[in-house]
Amino acid sequence: MTPPCFQFSFFLSDKKNPVSKNMEIWNDPLPLNRKNQKTGNGFFIRQGDYFHAVRSFLEKNRCEVLLHAVSIRLKQTATCEKFDKINIYLEKHGEFYHPARVEVVFGHQKISFVLNVAVSDAGRKNIETEYAVLQKLKSRFSFSYTPRVYGLGNVFVKEFRIDMFLGDWFEGYSEFHVTEASSRKRKIAVWDPLKGAWHLTKEQAKTVYRQATEILTTYYNPETYEQIYPWHHAAGDFILKLENGIIDLKLIAARNYVSLIQKNEDQGLGSIMEAILVFFMNLSIRMRIDRLDGVGEIVWSDDFFVPEIVKGFFHGLEKKSQTETMGIPLAECFEYYFFSMQEKELEKLVLNVSNTFHPNAPELPVIRENLKKHIHDLKLAITERQG
Repeated sequence: MTPPCFQFSFFLSDKKNPVSKNMEIWNDPLPLNRKNQKTGNGFFIRQGDYFHAVRSFLEKNRCEVLLHAVSIRLKQTATCEKFDKINIYLEKHGEFYHPARVEVVFGHQKISFVLNVAVSDAGRKNIETEYAVLQKLKSRFSFSYTPRVYGLGNVFVKEFRIDMFLGDWFEGYSEFHVTEASSRKRKIAVWDPLKGAWHLTKEQAKTVYRQATEILTTYYNPETYEQIYPWHHAAGDFILKLENGIIDLKLIAARNYVSLIQKNEDQGLGSIMEAILVFFMNLSIRMRIDRLDGVGEIVWSDDFFVPEIVKGFFHGLEKKSQTETMGIPLAECFEYYFFSMQEKELEKLVLNVSNTFHPNAPELPVIRENLKKHIHDLKLAITERQG
């Protein structure tokens, strides 16, 4: 039971948009995603149901999960009696989750967390796996690119199960997407909730693609072939912060961590290189795909991002152990292997990678239209990297 001094307040995005039971919006249907679609069977969750479910989850067992999270963040035992209030902000309507920002206020201190709330079928099917993956990544790697998670559970609303998990909120980070600026020139728009949308410079945008590629390569396991997959720019899986002129990226989603190809029992260096090549080609293609403003038509990013994708990939490889390569740097081994491939072999491989997309995927025509040029640009960028 929550102490009497404990207070919850609800908002849409920010404090300018409070929500309460006596407001009309409390009974409005909760959109299932950014396109504002409703369920096919006519069932819907109200905005008020959402906030009630979030509160119920946080209050379970005298705020057990929340206290666990606050204690870890403060590095000391926390009690809910010390909380002045909790502000709940419904941040957005995603394809998988309706994330809420949970702001815990006590005295002059505030700590924010994200509560990923799965209402859609896609989200509820995925949430347990993603929670386990985020736990695994934190335990296996020392990097801080992904959020720490603190607890998974569910709440029932009208006999409908809503699943959710609590994790770290990356303060000051924003989602970003390709957009069309003036004269149909494409830029990267940052969806900053405080400043409003703003555009990255060309050099800043290059940094984003380089860092995103490096992060995903850093998590790739060359021994087991495991990787973070799937991921999507269009889903807002990466977020960024610009501070003192420096771009920093985080990866807030990790829906699975799997190998996309079968591992040979007697794997040698050749098998390791082949698997890395498949990973690289798949990564380089997907890195260039986005949707205009996150929900519009499929777009292929500009060619000047290719050298940044290559730099990020090799930076990630350079962090890997040399155990499987007999002391030779993995990046050096891969470079040699890549240039041993014939143009037709690379084209066949990239075509096979494109075939992993669903036949009706809207990305497919865009990918196939750009494949040959993409291979050429990758080879050029790796050649120029050699110096």
